[in-house]
Amino acid sequence: MAPGPKPEPDVSNERFLHSYLDVACWLRVVSARQYVSIACSQKSTRIEKLAAIASFYQTTGLVQEDALSMYTALSFWSLDKSKLLPDILERISVRSGDPSRKVSPTYATDLNDKYFQNTKRLDIYARPYLTQVMSFSDDELPAIFGVNWKKHPSVKIVAKNQRAFWDKMGEHIRQLVEPSLNPKSEFIAACHNKIKHGPQVIMGTVSDAASERGLSFPSLDGSVSFETIRILLKGARTQETQDEIESDVRVAPFLVTDENNLERLFSALVMASVAIYTLGTWVLNTNFPDMQRQFKVSPELQKMIDRSLNNSRLKLNFSQ
Repeated sequence: MAPGPKPEPDVSNERFLHSYLDVACWLRVVSARQYVSIACSQKSTRIEKLAAIASFYQTTGLVQEDALSMYTALSFWSLDKSKLLPDILERISVRSGDPSRKVSPTYATDLNDKYFQNTKRLDIYARPYLTQVMSFSDDELPAIFGVNWKKHPSVKIVAKNQRAFWDKMGEHIRQLVEPSLNPKSEFIAACHNKIKHGPQVIMGTVSDAASERGLSFPSLDGSVSFETIRILLKGARTQETQDEIESDVRVAPFLVTDENNLERLFSALVMASVAIYTLGTWVLNTNFPDMQRQFKVSPELQKMIDRSLNNSRLKLNFSQ
């Protein structure tokens, strides 16, 4: 666009958060839903199924990166709310894996100090950083992630039907953030990176791999004999060492293809987006009370959430 008679203003935190909660928070969910549909459709061709499976796992990894980036950015923003969130996200370079060496006990505070000492891009290993951040008490966590929290809030900020969540917000934030820090999410991130950079994959079936190891077992379902994508996490090596087996490490995992497992993984992806949506809404409402946002999503997204949780005890309805 050409320059106009006056400069276009920078994106405010209010505008950024509204846009993020409306669309950006859910972009991966909508894409992943389409990939599951293609992978499970009888009308899809072999190559379409394989492409959908690869894209689904790559999207799942992107959800983890998105969540880690946003949690990290909010923790930095809480230290100086005059900063703009888009600028913080531009400066931090979040890494979803673990560093080769153990980080120091003061890793989180050292990074916070370094961020405000200069304007250079800052590399952050998000999981050890956030793990140290999560060591604070439940009462301290809301403020650490940018929520203006106090024991006796104004009724203009916290409606009566939201008070139960508010009173235990620190505990809830811990439940929202911690799933992004567990080893399973790191494993998904590793698979995502191998698809993205390379791609470092081969095609094959679980039953053929078992046969090459001299094993045989009855097929429990069609997925073990269905050709799928296998991720090469350790180059050409396909079998774990004894130490790796004892540590539950996988060097060449297969991407599951059966519908039940894909739907289960899709549910986990939805919950990751629900978590950051919930926290982001509280951040927006408590910092900008004149721009109150209801805890609800579009009917289209609500339908996806309901579908993803059909087999779960947890029921979420943002329309109430």
